Amino acid sequence: AIRGSVVDPSFGELATASGFPSYQAHAMFACCCATEEPDAERCDFNAEGQPLDVAQGAQGDAAAPRKGQPFEATLRRAAVSDKWGTLVEVLPGVGMYVTSVQEEGVGGVPEYNRGAPAERRIAPLDRIVGVNGLTAVSDMSKAFRESTTVVLQIRRPFIFETTVESNGQPLGLTLHHIETGSGLYVERIGPQSLVAKIGADIIAGDYITKVNGLEGRPSELLQQLKSSTAPVLTIARSEGPADAP
Repeated sequence: AIRGSVVDPSFGELATASGFPSYQAHAMFACCCATEEPDAERCDFNAEGQPLDVAQGAQGDAAAPRKGQPFEATLRRAAVSDKWGTLVEVLPGVGMYVTSVQEEGVGGVPEYNRGAPAERRIAPLDRIVGVNGLTAVSDMSKAFRESTTVVLQIRRPFIFETTVESNGQPLGLTLHHIETGSGLYVERIGPQSLVAKIGADIIAGDYITKVNGLEGRPSELLQQLKSSTAPVLTIARSEGPADAP
């Protein structure tokens, strides 16, 4: 099943006092069964830069967080109308994924990154699992909107590829996404699904960022999944789902 999304009306299409534009997303076709439409949203923290490569920890640096292990980042801005400088995809009950980071100029994230060691700079595909001690996604989003200082708990994923020999059969995955997002979140794997039967290296909580080397909107990734007999999935994996709101 493919889950669509509905935008929280508290986020305006244009930059508001909260500093968060938002985008309408649409329900997509199912790749294994019915289509559902739980709430989801994508929050643009006024990013203007292009996506970056995932930051890598320094080799042999004891201070570098291991991938999947949380690290802390403190962001500050003078007023709630100021920019955070990053684009974040928000999935209720799942977490918040960084999709792009502003490299230059003012903003809580670029200013933090300029003073942080390379292995602790916020980067695309990082997963935000806590904000000011809050872990429910709705609470984290609210804290971002209303705070001038946020302390983030971030998990850096590890990236790998896996090939699923589907021969055109449904994979049996429940996928959560927003159409203006950049990936597909694996919410559930059916116990009798093809993925479960063949022991494919996919687990609930994985974030599919490419299919057959293609990056794009979820609709494009889903089309690749539907049309391929042996899709090659690029997966970002960070352990543990965020608490449900």
